[in-house]
Amino acid sequence: MFFLLLFSVAFGFLVYFYVVNLSELRRRWECDPLPWIMLLALLVRLPAMFFSRGYGMYDDHFLVVEPAQHWLDGIPMWLTGPEPEKKSLVYPGFFYLLYGLLERLGVFDPEVKSLVGRIVHGLFSLLTVFYSYKIARRLGSQKAATLAGLLVAVLWFMPFMSVRFLVEAVALPFVLAGTWYARKAQDDDRPQLWMLAGFLMGLSFAVRYQTVLIIAGTGLALLFLKRRRGAFFFGLGALLGIFLLQGLVDVYFWKIPFAPLYYYYKYNVEHAADYPVLPWYNYLLLFAGVFIPPLSLFLMFGTLVDWRKNLLLFLPTMIFFAFHSYHVNKQERFVLTVVPQVLILGAVGWEKFREGSDFWNARPKLFPRIMAVVWTLNFIVLLPLSFSSSKLQAVDTMRFLGTKPENERYAVVFDSYKKNRIFVPDFYMGKNKRLPVQIEFRDHETPEELKQRLGTLADSIYYVLVFQDVDVPLREERLKKIFPALRRETVVEPALLDKVMYFLNPVNLNQTVYIYRTR
Repeated sequence: MFFLLLFSVAFGFLVYFYVVNLSELRRRWECDPLPWIMLLALLVRLPAMFFSRGYGMYDDHFLVVEPAQHWLDGIPMWLTGPEPEKKSLVYPGFFYLLYGLLERLGVFDPEVKSLVGRIVHGLFSLLTVFYSYKIARRLGSQKAATLAGLLVAVLWFMPFMSVRFLVEAVALPFVLAGTWYARKAQDDDRPQLWMLAGFLMGLSFAVRYQTVLIIAGTGLALLFLKRRRGAFFFGLGALLGIFLLQGLVDVYFWKIPFAPLYYYYKYNVEHAADYPVLPWYNYLLLFAGVFIPPLSLFLMFGTLVDWRKNLLLFLPTMIFFAFHSYHVNKQERFVLTVVPQVLILGAVGWEKFREGSDFWNARPKLFPRIMAVVWTLNFIVLLPLSFSSSKLQAVDTMRFLGTKPENERYAVVFDSYKKNRIFVPDFYMGKNKRLPVQIEFRDHETPEELKQRLGTLADSIYYVLVFQDVDVPLREERLKKIFPALRRETVVEPALLDKVMYFLNPVNLNQTVYIYRTR
C-alpha cells in the first residue's frame, strides 16, 4: 500500500509539474528528451517491480531461482550429474550471490527475495532504454531516437518482461551497450573502443548462448564494411568477455571451458520438436501484432530503409531473427533479445522515409493522430499488465504447504489432468523446505493402481493437490477410494492474467488448485 501511495504521489507530481511548467518542459524535451524518457521508463516499471508477483513461465523460475536457492541450502543441484548441466551457471550464480546477501542480512521470506530481484531487474532494464535511445540518435534524427526510446521504455509488454528473470531480457543491456560502443568506434577508430564493444557483447553470451549469433553477425558486418582492424579487436574483446565470465566458470565446475555448450546443442537438436512447432513466418506475425498496428507495419517497413547504412545493427539482428524463424522450436520470448533493435531500426528508417514522403508531408497531422490512437491502446494494456501477477496459484499453493509441519509435507499426491506435467516452485515454501516425494496421479490410472504404487508411502500423505478446474467432482470420488477421509482444505485461484491468457489461448493452462487433506 505504501509503494502504491508513493507511486501515485510521484505520478501526480509529474503531472502537476507538466501542467504548471508546460513551456519550460517542452523546451527541455526538445533540447534532450532522454532524461524524461528514462523517468517515464522508471515510473511504468515501478508497478511491475512491486506488484507483479509470481513468475512468467518455467524458465524464469525453475532454471534460475530454484537452483540458486538449492545451492544456498546446501543442495548441489546441477553440479553432481554424470555430465555437465546444459545451462550456464552464471545467471543462477548471480541469484545465489543476491539471495545469499539477503539471507546474511536476515531476509528469508521468498516474497521479499523475489521483490528485491524484480527491483534489481527493473532498474537494470533502464540501460536497455538508455542505449536504445543513444543508438537511434547515432543512426537517425532526434525525432526517430525519441520514438525508439519511448517504444522501448513503455511498449505495453516491456515493463512486465523487464522484471521477469528471463535470460532473453537480461542479455539486452550487454548487447545494446556493445552495439553502442561498436557504432561509436566506427567514427572513433580506437582499438580500446572495439575491444570494449566486443567485451560487453561477450558478457551477454554467459547469460544467453544464442547471443553468439549477434556477436558473429556484428563481426561479419564489420568485415562487409571493410573494417578488418575493428573486426579483429572486436572479436578479441568478445572472446575475452566470453572466456572470463563463461569459460572460467566452466573450468571451475567442469574442468573444461564451455563444456555445457555441447550438451546444450545436443539437447536442442534431439528435443526441438518437443516444443511448439510453428511456421517460419510466426515471428513476423508476432511483431505485426505486439508492436500495435498500423505502427507495427510502419516499423517493419522502416527496418528495411537504409539497411546498408545501418548494417552494423541490421545484419546481426536479421541473422538472429532468421535463425529463430528457421528453428522449429518457436516461443515468443526467444526473439525478445532483438526487440529493441527492431524498434530502433524501424523508428530510424520510418522517420527518414516519412520526412521524404510527399504523401506524409502533405498530411502533417495524420501520423500524430495515428500515434495518439496507438499510445492510447498501448496504455490501456500497459497499466493493468504492469500490476498483473502470474502463476500465483503455484506460488500460493507452495506458501500454504510451507506453513505445515515437515512430516505433513513429506509426500504429496498431484492429481494432474490429461498428462500435463506439474512443476511446483519449492522456493516459495521457505528456506530449507521441500516436497521430498511428489506422486502424480494420472487420469489414465485407476485408484487401485495408484494405491498399489503408493504402498506404505500412503501413510505419509497428508495432502492431495488437484490441478485444473475440470471434472473436479469425478476426480474427488476417485481420490476417496484411496483416501476415504478426504476433505477439501482450500482452493487457490489463478491470477487474473493467467485467466485472460487461458481465455485467449487454452494452451496456456488455467490451473486452479484444489487442496485436500487426507486425514
